[in-house]
Amino acid sequence: MTLKIEEIEVVSKEVLEKQGHHSPQIMFELNGKINIGILKFENDIEKNLMMKSMRELIHKEKINSYVIIMEAWISTRHSDDTTPYIRPKLDPKRKECLIVSIYNRDMTTDIITNIFERDGKKIKWVDRQTNKELTESKSMWNFYLEDLSNKEFEEYFKKKLNK
Repeated sequence: MTLKIEEIEVVSKEVLEKQGHHSPQIMFELNGKINIGILKFENDIEKNLMMKSMRELIHKEKINSYVIIMEAWISTRHSDDTTPYIRPKLDPKRKECLIVSIYNRDMTTDIITNIFERDGKKIKWVDRQTNKELTESKSMWNFYLEDLSNKEFEEYFKKKLNK
């Protein structure tokens, strides 16, 4: 993709500041054009269906890289914390962040995380973290990896249908 992550970050922060939120987005190049789509989902079921569709598109069209932009919760747990893991959205000490990630077919990942706080309608940027490395990221948003969520998703539906 011809866009640099820092350029995408600047625009994404402006969107969050002006709108007060940033809808989850995907960006990728296809047939020489940059495509931008909103990743709309209301719950985990819709999220899994949307992710399955995106994974299929990425593989079918042989897309070499794509960008995911979204707000998220991050946990404030330290690596030496021995308490049981809880999802960031359930962590009472969680923080809000804006994440811009570029995933590449060669398994390199470039991520910028901007932690922020809300002061009424104003966004206050607190911290910026980067992670640019060759990695085998286990992120559920890395559509180049095998889709392990389908197994969990299928089990969920089996339980629902058997009730």
